[in-house]
Amino acid sequence: MLRQLQQDQEKLMVLLIKARKAMREGKNEKDELFLPYVDTLFDLQLKEENIKLEEKEIVTLCSEFFTGGIDTTSTTLEWMMMGCYKKMLSLLSLSNKIVLLPHGFYLRKTTSRLMFYRRVLHSQQKGDMSIKEFLLKIKSYCDNLASCGEAISAHEHITAILNGLSFEYDPIVSIILAGQHAYTVQSVTTMLLDTKARQQVILAETPSSANLVSQQPAQPSTDTCYTLTPHIQDKLFKEIKGVVSYGEVEIKDDDLRKMPYLRAITLESLRRHPPSHFLILHTVTKDVVLGGFLVPKNSIVIFIVVEMGRNPNVWENPMEFKPERFLNNGDFDISGTTEIKMMPFGVGKRMCPAYRLAMLHLKYSVANLVWHFNFK
Repeated sequence: MLRQLQQDQEKLMVLLIKARKAMREGKNEKDELFLPYVDTLFDLQLKEENIKLEEKEIVTLCSEFFTGGIDTTSTTLEWMMMGCYKKMLSLLSLSNKIVLLPHGFYLRKTTSRLMFYRRVLHSQQKGDMSIKEFLLKIKSYCDNLASCGEAISAHEHITAILNGLSFEYDPIVSIILAGQHAYTVQSVTTMLLDTKARQQVILAETPSSANLVSQQPAQPSTDTCYTLTPHIQDKLFKEIKGVVSYGEVEIKDDDLRKMPYLRAITLESLRRHPPSHFLILHTVTKDVVLGGFLVPKNSIVIFIVVEMGRNPNVWENPMEFKPERFLNNGDFDISGTTEIKMMPFGVGKRMCPAYRLAMLHLKYSVANLVWHFNFK
């Protein structure tokens, strides 16, 4: 049964890849604003053999790409549900009890294990675990990868830790990312475990640390995501009821296009809790002045995405979960082509090529859950 599923998936993706390759022939890349991920694989050559990838190899890479999208959108979906309903902290505790299984294609045993451990490593969230339990869990995943013959670098280990932390750790995450020296896994662990040491580092390394700390809620109860928000569920249900006929089992894609409040909830969730704290590192190709600061050529630039979505100079009451802020701006551009207020998927040609699929996945999941269940 499993083998048959793998073969069916492979046949389907091969057909899609061939169709895309045929469509691409004779088409100028400049005609498209975004370059599809699969297009980058067609001309990719193995350096040593100097040969292009075979169709099955492209299928495997595309499968891993889809799996990454599933992991990140699942995390965002959890935050969306938390923003809509009361007592949604139970979702976090539940997520730590679910046994994760590898998605997509099942490759050789060792390869499958490597893919599985790497996925769970980068999707693990702290949730309601203690910081010590969370750090030990991350370490166990790194140890499992090492046992499979793939040692994890200190940079990747630290990245997994930072991406899994909840919002109250944002100040310390910002300090680590903006630090003048490279942190070790041990130093990051010590900073997170030792509250006093954490405070000393913030005060020593960041002149505006007091402002950063004051922007964070003193207690979880001050964040709207942790308070009772049944009115959001009620408002969304009424919107769905006005679009979907009574008795319909499933909400379709065409229905989602007629639900502006659902879109607003999705955007607000991505603003408050983007899939990742920061984007892939970028290098400056020439000297440039930004906001009065000179960024010299070849500098490494880090985009702290979570701070953009919580900037009080851009967003009114940024720590409040308020979907209505996007209703008055129905044409909000998440791709960043007109303006950049937040960038959960990046911007420009290097923007996540599957961001439209992610938006569809989030809206579809939440709409159908609200349509069929009343969360109390």
